[in-house]
Amino acid sequence: MDKLHIVKIGGKVIENKDSLISFLEDFASLEESKILIHGGGNEAKK
Repeated sequence: MDKLHIVKIGGKVIENKDSLISFLEDFASLEESKILIHGGGNEAKK
């Protein structure tokens, strides 16, 4: 069975350019199948 990574990213990471870049580099380096879920951030509160 293949390994599947499910990763949720929060608004604080999305809103910080350096954190987002670092996260995306790490996420892209996962060789197995992956799903990225993101929250709505500040937009979800409106």
